[in-house]
Amino acid sequence: YAAYANYSNQIKNFGYQLGLRAESSDYEGRLPDKNQVFNIEFPVSFFPSVFLSTKMKKEQELQLNYTRKINRPNFFQLYPYTDYSDSLNINRGNPDLLPEFTNSVEMSYQKIFKKNNDNFLASVYYKNTNDLITRFQVQETNPDTILVNTYINAASSYITGLEMTLKTKMTKWWEMTSNLNLFTSKINTGIAGQPDQEQFASWFGKLNNTFKLFKNFSMQLSGEYQSKTILPPGGGG
Repeated sequence: YAAYANYSNQIKNFGYQLGLRAESSDYEGRLPDKNQVFNIEFPVSFFPSVFLSTKMKKEQELQLNYTRKINRPNFFQLYPYTDYSDSLNINRGNPDLLPEFTNSVEMSYQKIFKKNNDNFLASVYYKNTNDLITRFQVQETNPDTILVNTYINAASSYITGLEMTLKTKMTKWWEMTSNLNLFTSKINTGIAGQPDQEQFASWFGKLNNTFKLFKNFSMQLSGEYQSKTILPPGGGG
């Protein structure tokens, strides 16, 4: 169940948009073979958003954004059925999972180059997530000792980074978009006996090329690289 409202306005070179969303949800599951019923109720939560922008000379623009978002556990993360189809990778959902709540702040700078309509965008961002949904292994004896992969809510996590994107028209028939994301992430487990992982720097890069071959035909060539990381740049368990 959800309802939302947005208001936006422009005052000369300054623009703003304010939003508020209210949301709640219920989830009910039933396992007939085990005569088991579980019900999950997510109470009403509020999700504000603020988008501010100012246009400057020479096709430049500054933006400052704040949003609060929710990520609910999916069906397989909640389903309490134990999957033994792969004896080396036993999985089970957790019906007690809570949704993730993320607060995100981002400041960005954009420059458009008129000559070729090239575009450069640089953003500094910070994301904090509470009740992060994450993978977890539990040891069980039934009758043999096995490891079961399941999901739990970690206490919190955060990601801080710098992202740069450049869209360039190399020739009339070749357009290239490059993306570089430098960031660091950390998870506070909040679980007894589970130490927090040491924080370190990570990076993500992507290069996408579009070639116009002839009328109505084009070809793309792209590649990407993700370094060792605790969390992906977008966050989320």
